[in-house]
Amino acid sequence: IKGPSACRNLGVQHASGKFLLFLDSDDLITPTCLEKRVDFFESHPNLDFAVFTQAIFTENINLGTKKFSKIFTDKEEYLSAFIADQHPWQTSGPLWRKESYVKTGGFREDYTIMEDPELHIRALFANLQFEVINDKPDFFYRQSHKTKEQEEQFWKASITGRIIFYKNLFPILTKPEQKKALSNGIILLYKTFLLSRIYNFQKEHKALLVWIKMNRILRKSDLFLIQGYNLFATNKLLKFIPFIKGVIFRFL
Repeated sequence: IKGPSACRNLGVQHASGKFLLFLDSDDLITPTCLEKRVDFFESHPNLDFAVFTQAIFTENINLGTKKFSKIFTDKEEYLSAFIADQHPWQTSGPLWRKESYVKTGGFREDYTIMEDPELHIRALFANLQFEVINDKPDFFYRQSHKTKEQEEQFWKASITGRIIFYKNLFPILTKPEQKKALSNGIILLYKTFLLSRIYNFQKEHKALLVWIKMNRILRKSDLFLIQGYNLFATNKLLKFIPFIKGVIFRFL
């Protein structure tokens, strides 16, 4: 199994049209999605890609949908948002001009997770021209229910994949706001994925902490809180005091 990135890149090689839209098999688009997007592109020939409004759903797209896209006035904020793991859009949000997508080098096929923000970060670093359209959603991202086994695989991939993502991203970040965004992303990685599972991911946590300290990515106060949480989560006696872990989590 080559994974989604390889499949997308292979699809691009066989695509004969001027534009590209990547759509996963469990997601949905409206009947007018392609027409609307192409019409917009035809009237904006200077753009390399355009991002359209998305929504999230579970079973029925007419129930409980919420917009996924983020709109910023400063385009630099989109880059910071991707770095901080606060993605402004998802894989199917953009319609790409094919020749512009090819120039990015395509999706990284060695990534099993975070491959779409990694691609979009490269596109933004390359100063590709884009617009983000705030309109009714024309693409619906499905959040599927997972089995226990799928949940375990998801959490493991989310933790290890993000660690790889940040270690690869760090060397190319030069501006203070980019480095700040990376610090925020590392904190979010701990709060969303790693802290509550830190007992089972000690090897990953310790290696990440060494890298963080070596590159001075987090403040000493943040490191102190993370190490304190780890102590209470792994100590046989202290782990039964959830109140302390909750306080640490809140202040991180």
